[in-house]
Amino acid sequence: MPPDMQPEQHETKDLADTLERRTEQRQTSETQVTIHVETREFGGRTKNLSPAGVFFFSPDRLRVTIQIEDEHGRRAARGTLVRVERLNATSTGYAIEFDE
Repeated sequence: MPPDMQPEQHETKDLADTLERRTEQRQTSETQVTIHVETREFGGRTKNLSPAGVFFFSPDRLRVTIQIEDEHGRRAARGTLVRVERLNATSTGYAIEFDE
């Protein structure tokens, strides 16, 4: 199989694994949100380090408050930032798990 095909298949497998772990129904939304970072400081241990950056693991949680503004008005929810994914040079995705 050509090497250029493998990442797509890997991404598809990762997406399938993610979908299987989801417990809540999602709906498409394009509303305005604002994030307030509550955690001022957190630390951990590096996995790797280079002149371009660092990757590390932390037992600490990055606590946030998110304000959501849509057709139902403005509301706020507290939660934890659980994933950051840089999509390209100008776009980054953020996943927040709400407190119960």
